[in-house]
Amino acid sequence: MFGSDTILLEPSVALLFKSVAIAYVGPGAALSLLGVLLVVLGAIFLAFFGVLLWPIRALWRKITGGKQEGEQEGTSEERGEQLSAPEDDIV
Repeated sequence: MFGSDTILLEPSVALLFKSVAIAYVGPGAALSLLGVLLVVLGAIFLAFFGVLLWPIRALWRKITGGKQEGEQEGTSEERGEQLSAPEDDIV
């Protein structure tokens, strides 16, 4: 029924005969839009720099022996720590 020509033609025709759109975006919708936009841009930013810094972190761990500040050697059992069990008295 609809060919690929129709899918491309209809938006093109709509753009040629565009009219002024009178629209109002209220403050609630605008703030929501800005919030979502900031979150999406922040996620893209963090993902981009996370991928860029990954080889640097791997190289740093290889140079320093794989330990970072605050890390302790061995498992919790080897250090003499006891693992806490979940509480059974939850009703």
